[in-house]
Amino acid sequence: MTTPPILYTFRRCPYAIRARMALKHAGIEYEHREVILRDRPPEMMAISPKGTVPVLQLPNGEVLEESMDIMLWCSPGEWLEGDWQELVEVNDGKFKDNLDRYKYPNRFDDVENPEAHRDEVLEILNRYEQRLGESRYFCGDELSLADVALAPFVRQFANTDRAWFDGQALPNVQHWLEGILASELFTGCMVKHEKWQSLTTLSETTTPTEPTTHAEPTEAPEMTKARQEMVDQQLIPRGISDPGVIHAMSTTPRHLFLTPEAWPVAYRDHPLAIESGQTISQPFIVAMMSELLAPLPVGAR
Repeated sequence: MTTPPILYTFRRCPYAIRARMALKHAGIEYEHREVILRDRPPEMMAISPKGTVPVLQLPNGEVLEESMDIMLWCSPGEWLEGDWQELVEVNDGKFKDNLDRYKYPNRFDDVENPEAHRDEVLEILNRYEQRLGESRYFCGDELSLADVALAPFVRQFANTDRAWFDGQALPNVQHWLEGILASELFTGCMVKHEKWQSLTTLSETTTPTEPTTHAEPTEAPEMTKARQEMVDQQLIPRGISDPGVIHAMSTTPRHLFLTPEAWPVAYRDHPLAIESGQTISQPFIVAMMSELLAPLPVGAR
């Protein structure tokens, strides 16, 4: 029996959605490993230290760390129709950049007016509107890679303010999106899965054992550097001096509480959105409150 590929994925991530849709369209069976982004499994981090999803590990050990690499690996030739490369480039570039600044404005220092970024996306959608008035899908009358690569991001944009989106003069885009979201290809990829845990993890949580030492997953160097700069440039100059607090702020991977899109700004001194409509406080406030609690010395229990 051939060992199936292993897919590390997160249900709502648009990059992961398009990878799952491509695998399903190709009829490729895989082992689904649902990841909680704030608690990434060491098995995934060991093969992909950047810590983002999707990640596909092939039976021969090869690892595909980008959604488009996964899509191209499993896509039949007829799916690669038309100018899909240009469409994906705009989607993954200008569209996604403005979508993030519209949906998560407090994650970026350069956002003064989120609606301005919404309008930038609308400009792209207006071009889509004209194009989809000429054919059912982006590259003709059959679903292709371009449609699957773009739809999860248009869905994310539409859901940011559904009433506003539905009120726009985009009947062709709306019909196209509704058709894809109602398809079995999409709904079959959105079935909820429990968080994946390895057998080792399960045994550790259910069976008393002697304490063991586990190697921490490799962290991207830029995250380590950003965290140290946070301490050196934001905390210590503003009076944070408790060794225990400094140690905690220097070693706690704040970025792992956020979605991967927010990692570049994880260590800046402002609050950031996390899951369930909550926020994580700015680093200085966390450090100041921790210092006021008079923590025990480093190493104390």
